[in-house]
Amino acid sequence: MVTKLLKSSGGVAAPLGYNEEKFFEGEAEAVCVRNIEDNNPYAIRKAMRRLEENPEISGKTKNYSFHMAVSPGPGEADGEDGKRRVVAYIEDLMTEIGYGRQPYVIYRHHDIDRVHYHVVSVRVRENGRVIRDCFSWPKTMAAQRALCKKYGFTVGREESQAQGAGLPVRRLEKGMANLVAQTSANVNDVLSWNIASALQMRAAMLSLGLRAVHKDNPKGRRKKKYWSFTPSMPDGKPFSWPLKGSRVVGEDFDEKFMAAVRRAKGEKGGGDAAFVAAVVAAALRECRSVTEMRNALLQAGIYLYVEAGAGKMPRSSKHIAAAALAVPSEKKTYTASEVRLNLDALRSMPLRLKDDRALPLSEEALRAVLRRHAATAQAPRPKSAAAEPRKKKKTGQKKASSTSGRR
Repeated sequence: MVTKLLKSSGGVAAPLGYNEEKFFEGEAEAVCVRNIEDNNPYAIRKAMRRLEENPEISGKTKNYSFHMAVSPGPGEADGEDGKRRVVAYIEDLMTEIGYGRQPYVIYRHHDIDRVHYHVVSVRVRENGRVIRDCFSWPKTMAAQRALCKKYGFTVGREESQAQGAGLPVRRLEKGMANLVAQTSANVNDVLSWNIASALQMRAAMLSLGLRAVHKDNPKGRRKKKYWSFTPSMPDGKPFSWPLKGSRVVGEDFDEKFMAAVRRAKGEKGGGDAAFVAAVVAAALRECRSVTEMRNALLQAGIYLYVEAGAGKMPRSSKHIAAAALAVPSEKKTYTASEVRLNLDALRSMPLRLKDDRALPLSEEALRAVLRRHAATAQAPRPKSAAAEPRKKKKTGQKKASSTSGRR
């Protein structure tokens, strides 16, 4: 069983129009209506439009439609008995996610090689309140897991993708689809990085669009703390709901993280700290704020992470207590001391300005850094003093000469 929440639109006309078109073409049928007088298209549209046009609607949102797709697995919807079980599953699911008393209709589609169902409803209640959808996805997935056990269905591939299997890793952005699955993929990828501390782990996470926080559980819970991952902007400002670590990577995230730290400490070296240090020095010369410096380093594929301690975002530059840099292309993180980044230099500039430049590091400065880095990489390294054989001091002769001079 695969349950997928489709994007909400401004009104119910769009999802109803799609399903009605399939209905009139003979490729779909309305198998169930709830809280509606009749199952004909006119009665369905009238019941939902009445709520959608309520003059006492409260809330800022303008997306009033609810649209969900349910795809049973092979053999799960065969025959009349299978159809009844799927409809009962959908009815229980709608009740669990808060739409049990709303008018809704269930369409059964057979326009492709597999039978699937579409559910259309409206988010406006009788009293004008709008059903919130900010936590709809995790609530729907939790209800799906429980109801699949109840009705004997198997959890489909969408649920397995919530563990991040097979998804390409890229930075999370606002409006991205498969946010839960992509979060899981990014967290699992960071566990393979060269990270030697919790600070570096948080820097690597935020370079991929995830703010990692170790939160305290409410009183009465068995575990005192749990990990939370929030899709966020480069400055740490969230744009989506927080996700528990147990949901995206499992309960054993702490064990996986400690294993990654031990592996990183055993594999010292790697990366190119000299190049990162050169870009940091060039950015410090040209940038006027910490935000501009972060934008400058991003041009070279380097992410600057600053915090006020324990994962908290600083409210001003004077609150910066620690910093780290992450290079996603190398899957490597650096401490501030490794790349000669002086925290006092960051504290001396404002955290952000009203006219922060998007690309403050000039192309000439970046090219100069790259040229110097290429020249130093190609030039033969001079032998260190430790590599040269030490000459033995002739202590006896010196002593003899000194005594002869005294005589």
